[in-house]
Amino acid sequence: MADETLVRARPEGPDPPTSPSGRTPSFDAGTVEEWTVIAWRADRRAKYEGFETTAGNALSWPDQYLPTAHPMRSEARNFLLMWAWCEAGNDTWRGYCRKRGWSRTTADRWRKWAAEQIAAGINEAIRRATRAARGA
Repeated sequence: MADETLVRARPEGPDPPTSPSGRTPSFDAGTVEEWTVIAWRADRRAKYEGFETTAGNALSWPDQYLPTAHPMRSEARNFLLMWAWCEAGNDTWRGYCRKRGWSRTTADRWRKWAAEQIAAGINEAIRRATRAARGA
């Protein structure tokens, strides 16, 4: 019988995507957005800035896939994270944008851009890891 202390609880939500072969996940912007919402729902009390929690780690690791030199990197990241925070049941996106003085249309455009960049980065990392595993 397996030691139950080694079994980790998994947040509720869909399984990560897999290809028909079951080997190579294929992420898209919608998947990135969905998993960002799931991370916020895992711990609604998690603070966005500087609070070390499982949710905080789940929210910060995708940053590595955003272009570091892009002038809108930080803002796009914030739009994605705050949209997901709202979707997790903390506020309405329209109301939150209004409170922050953001144009919702602009915030949505940059949120989607960030999700697309993260998805493309994850997919590329998977392709590199697959090639390395095959010795190519």
